[in-house]
Amino acid sequence: MTFSKLFLASFSVVLVSGCAENHPAPVYRVAPEPWPPTSTRPDVRVYAPPPAAAPGPVAEQQDVALAQSIRDLFKGDPTMAGITGNVEAKVHHGFVTLRGSVPTENDRQLIKSRVSNLPGMAQINDELRVDLR
Repeated sequence: MTFSKLFLASFSVVLVSGCAENHPAPVYRVAPEPWPPTSTRPDVRVYAPPPAAAPGPVAEQQDVALAQSIRDLFKGDPTMAGITGNVEAKVHHGFVTLRGSVPTENDRQLIKSRVSNLPGMAQINDELRVDLR
């Protein structure tokens, strides 16, 4: 019985010491000081603008207005209503994504040109495909 107690005590000491050797103490580094200015002129420094914030109510209202204009264009004009039945338009910050299928390449170009002339448009991402039946 004493042999097993002695064995367990020595084994736990070896185990703990091996673990302590494999995990050294962390090294903390001091941050370097910023570099001093290279000029003595009192120039105004210009920095990059902060990252774009989440869209506010104005941007959302503009997107809603643009989406309504596209909907009116697709449904209001009989020519457009006939070719945009399978077309979906999504608006995000003035960027319009057109998805779906149209009967011909000319119809695809017509939709793209008419949507690009709407107020509030920033860019069109054309993902329309020509459905040859």
